[in-house]
Amino acid sequence: FMPLRGLPTDKLQAAIALSLVGDIFLVLVPMIVGVPEAPVGGVAPDPSFLQKNSFLIGLAVFLVVHIVLIVRHLKGLRASFRGDDAARARKWTIGLAVFWAVVAAGVVAIWWDLLAQQPTAMLAVFLIYMAVLATGVWAGTTVWLRAPFGDPELPPYVPLNAALIGAGMVCYGVTDVTLGLEHLYRSGHTSERCWQIITVIKDLNYSPALMFLAYSGFVWFGKGE
Repeated sequence: FMPLRGLPTDKLQAAIALSLVGDIFLVLVPMIVGVPEAPVGGVAPDPSFLQKNSFLIGLAVFLVVHIVLIVRHLKGLRASFRGDDAARARKWTIGLAVFWAVVAAGVVAIWWDLLAQQPTAMLAVFLIYMAVLATGVWAGTTVWLRAPFGDPELPPYVPLNAALIGAGMVCYGVTDVTLGLEHLYRSGHTSERCWQIITVIKDLNYSPALMFLAYSGFVWFGKGE
């Protein structure tokens, strides 16, 4: 295989680099500075700025990651609605939009009891993130309907490239949903310990998500002339 010549890789590179930055705030920073301690004797020590906000900072970084990927994967959307295959493209695009919207709404409904325990601002953040995440998964799973980045003069995605993008975004969606649920179970007033299983699911999907997306920027068959 070889790099997909003619296709800009800046957005993909930026998304992967930002994912690393987000991981630093979600994983590494809490390991270094710790997390806010439970009250001792009715008085809790004042947490540092990073202790209080590392999760939100990481979440904001990953929100930018998904916006970058959405821009990358939706390039050529209007062009896909023109031409002989427009009806088919429109049907699949709308159908998958409805499907992922229902999935996102279902996730929110199932775990609403935990979401409702969050402060209003945090609840708004979770809902906005879920909407952006669902949009990103939809964009990734419909990219097979479009020429790469909307330029008909560039080599089209072979089915494997489109499959890698779709699989990568689905894995990313699973990762982020389970990350949010892990945070909710740990911070919410619940005795359930299923967040430990959720953590395993999150970890098993994150590496494949980045790997699939990274390899989607390569030509696997042909010379990409």
